Amino acid sequence: MLTSLRLNRCEPDRVAIESVLPDLHRQIIVLDAAVKETGYLAGNQFSFADINLMPILHRLSLTPEGKDALAGAPSLSMYYEQHAKRASFQRTCPPEGPPVRSN
Repeated sequence: MLTSLRLNRCEPDRVAIESVLPDLHRQIIVLDAAVKETGYLAGNQFSFADINLMPILHRLSLTPEGKDALAGAPSLSMYYEQHAKRASFQRTCPPEGPPVRSN
């Protein structure tokens, strides 16, 4: 019952958000270091690893906490901005707004 009530609420679950922020920041640091040298997540060319990471960064950038985390990671921010311009990303960019959940 509580779960269904939370899914219908319009306000974010601050307790849940705050509980994952330390892990989020640790992962952002790792990703920032990973893309710093080449501008790619794995190797020196755009790969499946980058294709998988881009939608995650997109959703992350839509939240205040995600924007703050990315702002503290200059290499990762530049990586996202650069690859978000790719025609393939533009054509398949996830829609704005929260994900729609099916019942």
